[in-house]
Amino acid sequence: MLIPAYANATLQEDAYMAGYADGVLKQNFKQALPPLAVKDGVITLPVNDLEPADRTKAVKLLTEIPGVNSVNTVEASAASTSGNGKASVTESTMTPTGLLPKGHLFKPLLADTRWAHFSA
Repeated sequence: MLIPAYANATLQEDAYMAGYADGVLKQNFKQALPPLAVKDGVITLPVNDLEPADRTKAVKLLTEIPGVNSVNTVEASAASTSGNGKASVTESTMTPTGLLPKGHLFKPLLADTRWAHFSA
């Protein structure tokens, strides 16, 4: 019974560290960087868009985050291709947009007299 709780805590910690690290990098480098991968406290940082001096600064900043065990740097081109040599592509679903899209955006707001926040 303790193992699933520990596994869930690890996933939450990794997601927290990924968001924390992304925020630290955005704040210090003022540019959009590729997404980070975090697993068991190890951050994988794609470094194609960073200068060599910025790479060392980024690694130093990320290692100061509580809970980070290590930081690995990789070239983004190696991470963006799959094992068979082809780039992985996901199809997106087109949704109608514009001034007034067709259909309902949300359910109608109906007042219920039993709810106190609808009374005057």
